[in-house]
Amino acid sequence: MRERVELARRVADLAPALLVGSAAVELLAPGLLPRAPRDVDFLIPLASLSPVVTELDFAWRSWDEPLDLETTQLEGRFYVRGVHSNWPTLDLTYESPLRWPDAWSRRVTIDGVFVACPRDLAALYRHRARGADNKLAERLVSLSRRH
Repeated sequence: MRERVELARRVADLAPALLVGSAAVELLAPGLLPRAPRDVDFLIPLASLSPVVTELDFAWRSWDEPLDLETTQLEGRFYVRGVHSNWPTLDLTYESPLRWPDAWSRRVTIDGVFVACPRDLAALYRHRARGADNKLAERLVSLSRRH
């Protein structure tokens, strides 16, 4: 988890971004997930995407196509993915069911990382509409009373 936190801090140094997904759950409630997170997911405003993609030396893709910020059509694609041999996979989501200004205003900070609040994480897991995700969402809502 330490490398995921370090990567989250690197992203946060470049742009406003909220940690979401399994890495966020692991920070909020260590041991809640059945396995360690495999990647690092962020919610980020589209306008803030460029500094992260430009500064981090990852192989960036959008829907399995190489990402070129000058020519790639980003609207409607929801996220970009960065892969690096020495870091976990990094997903930057810029279109989400969560509204950025609202999610940012409800963020929590853990180990110097901006994390989506438990209620917002629960909403994202519910949105995926899978059985195990719905159970996790219920547990995250109970955490929201503490954060």
